[in-house]
Amino acid sequence: MGIYCVVKGLRKPVSDQLSWRVDRLRELREKRGWSQRELGRISGAGQTMVTKYERGENEPSGTAVRLLAEALGVSADYLLGMTDDPRPKIVDDANMSEDERAVLEAFRRESWRGLVRLVADRMPE
Repeated sequence: MGIYCVVKGLRKPVSDQLSWRVDRLRELREKRGWSQRELGRISGAGQTMVTKYERGENEPSGTAVRLLAEALGVSADYLLGMTDDPRPKIVDDANMSEDERAVLEAFRRESWRGLVRLVADRMPE
């Protein structure tokens, strides 16, 4: 049983709706300096499947997309071509206060060092 998307009353497999971005997979892997074998090991997908995904010979399952996205530190939506923003969406930005947004952005930009700087800048004297 596959994953389906209902569009205007028609039930179509999600694979008919999404465009797997092989270019992004290869680019992200190479950017990290990983071989196909390393990405396969880290993600659990295996070297053979990573090679097939990058060549466009196979499309990954939903589970494989999730594992690859987690290993590469990007969103599954980015690998599927649904967004050009590679960052995973972890919270509903619309409901965040300005302080919460600043904390999240500082952490994403510079990890813990960014949070320390943010706190130091905002501490009352």
